[in-house]
Amino acid sequence: MDPTVPVARAGRFEAPLDRAYHPIDHTWVLREGDRLRIGMDSLGLETTGDLAQLYLSPAGTIVAAGDELGTIEAQKFVGPLRAPVAGTVVQVNDRVLDNPLLVTKDPYGEGWLLLIDPIEDPSGLIEGDAVQPWFADALAEYKRQGSVAE
Repeated sequence: MDPTVPVARAGRFEAPLDRAYHPIDHTWVLREGDRLRIGMDSLGLETTGDLAQLYLSPAGTIVAAGDELGTIEAQKFVGPLRAPVAGTVVQVNDRVLDNPLLVTKDPYGEGWLLLIDPIEDPSGLIEGDAVQPWFADALAEYKRQGSVAE
């Protein structure tokens, strides 16, 4: 993660403000020219636990927002990884397929998941000044549920 990028902080978790976040699935979207890089945020990763297996849709797959992009098998969660945006998968990060723990160790850098060519502009994502209160509220809710200890 670029140390010059401002971040939202909640407890020991952080969310860089150069990207947008899906409020339910805790995925992030970073615009890179005409494409969107997709990953998982640190708080969402904490609630899933260490990743054991990761399956991602191959390049060429067309998805609608909310469609399954792959599956996650982790300590605390087994289930689908949902697309935060509609588009075509153009690249999969093979490094995370070989080593899923890379997602946990560097979620905003080398642990990215997919690169998507969007069909439309993303909607329903949280960005800018709205990230800090959302991130703090999400942490508070996870603590109430017992999903995160701090």
